[in-house]
This record gives sequence, C-alpha cells and structure tokens, in this order.
Amino acid sequence: MSKFYLIDQNTQSPGGPIIETYPDTIDVLEVISGKRLPWDPDTTITLKLSKSSGDFRPDLVTYLLPLFSDKIKECLTKLNVDNIDYYPVFLDNPNTGKLEPGYWLANIIGVIKCVDISQSDAKQHPLSKRYTFKSFVVDEALTNSQSLFRLAEMRRLIVINETLKKCLEECELTGIRITNTRDYEGD
Repeated sequence: MSKFYLIDQNTQSPGGPIIETYPDTIDVLEVISGKRLPWDPDTTITLKLSKSSGDFRPDLVTYLLPLFSDKIKECLTKLNVDNIDYYPVFLDNPNTGKLEPGYWLANIIGVIKCVDISQSDAKQHPLSKRYTFKSFVVDEALTNSQSLFRLAEMRRLIVINETLKKCLEECELTGIRITNTRDYEGD
C-alpha cells in the first residue's frame, strides 16, 4: 500500500507573511472547490500583508488561499503536475511600501473521494454523512494516479503521493510541512 502525505505551510516557522485582507472578488470556497475558476488566465491578485508580517517567505502559504512560491511552482511544473491553474500574486507589504512578486494562487483542479473509512480514525457526524478525521488512509485505487489533489472529504487539505513527496524534498523547499495522512491529527 502506497503512502500519501499532506503538504501545507509550517506555521511554526517564525516571521512569515500574514495576509490581512483578501480581495472581495475572491471566494475562498470557490478556490478550493476543485473547479476551474471563471477568471481570465492573466488575472493578477494583490494581497495586503499585515504590519506584523515578518520577512520570511515560505514556499507554501496555506492559510485560506493556497499560495505557491515561484520555486514550488517550478518544481511541480518540472514534475509534470498539470492539474493546477496558477494566477500571479503580489504581496502588498505595508512595512516596505513595496509589492512583492514571487507567489501564485494555486487552483488545484479536481477533488477525489478516496479516504478508506474502514482504515481511518473517522467519526461520522450524527446528522449528516460528513466525517471528522483524526488520521486517515487514502485508497490508492481511487486516486486516478494523481500525484497531487484535494480530498472530496476535506477540500482544504492538499494530498501528495509518495513519489511526489520524494521529489519535492529534493527541491529543498522552505517553510513547508509534509505529514503522512496516518499522522494527521484532526480537522
């Protein structure tokens, strides 16, 4: 059985960007829906940083919107990960008065329902079909051989396969956390 991993921002890395405001034109739920966005491919997004933002710029920012750095975008492109639409992002830094390039809003296309409930630490909500997960196992047969995807069961999570994990580790990315789905500690 293959292993799968969650990739997200390491929030323990100090001094990272803190996004203060998002444009009204961006619907976070739409961005994590797995659908193509009805945006012009040349859409540029400006996100205002909080004055309490530090100077550290991780390769992945996952608070609300998935922001990928130039470096992680380049790595994924070289690895032929093609189910992501990218939109350039500028960070408006009130501490310097400058717009910082170097990030992309990453719209991951498609969501996959692939959690093996019988092998996972999952609890069904009494009034719905939704589950709360402590840890979970991905059924590889249901992933359509995708190396990076969002879960239908928890769309805010980004899952990668073991092969992609190893390749990304070779890219020497900073400020990211890669966690085995079995070690996930709940949503």
